[in-house]
Amino acid sequence: MKSTKTDLNKFFFWVNVGILILSIPLFIFAGLFHVNILKYSSPVPYSDHAMITLKDFKGFKFPGQTLDGMQEFAFIKPDIDYYTSGNSVVIESHFHPSRSYVYNENLEDKDLLKHEICHFSITEYWAREFKRRVAALESMPSGAELEGIYEEIKVQEMQMQMDYDDKSYHGYVLKEQREWENNVDSLLSSLDKFKFKEVVFK
Repeated sequence: MKSTKTDLNKFFFWVNVGILILSIPLFIFAGLFHVNILKYSSPVPYSDHAMITLKDFKGFKFPGQTLDGMQEFAFIKPDIDYYTSGNSVVIESHFHPSRSYVYNENLEDKDLLKHEICHFSITEYWAREFKRRVAALESMPSGAELEGIYEEIKVQEMQMQMDYDDKSYHGYVLKEQREWENNVDSLLSSLDKFKFKEVVFK
């Protein structure tokens, strides 16, 4: 009887050690990429952007972080993903809920949400520009060609995102905020034919 109890204790000990060992890489990954693995949600494509609310921002926030002393702010993580599939290139922008956060989880602010969604719209504009540049190629691009265009796009997108935050002061300067929203909407409309995620080559 004593032997059975000892065997069980050893078994549960090693189970716990195994869980701990498997958990360490997950938490390192979560820490490096600021992914809230405890509240993970799948990336949301831009086609569903109208359904996003501040409650969907589930990422980790840094303790004590403020925006020049203000606590009414958020951080959105949009990105451009691409891959090849047969004779087509799939390019799509996504919002990452588990990497985006609101400083105050109980905050409900329509203007703040509009500011963050405009960041997503900027990413979508550059995803469409990516598709436009790929579609202008004469044949199916190689992986290296795609990566080259993507790197150029990311530099331009990042600059635009920084300009947007600087000039609108993170959405607090409402006149600038409205102008950016209108300008980004116009940019999206100018590339409306590239709103679909696939560029197909014959």
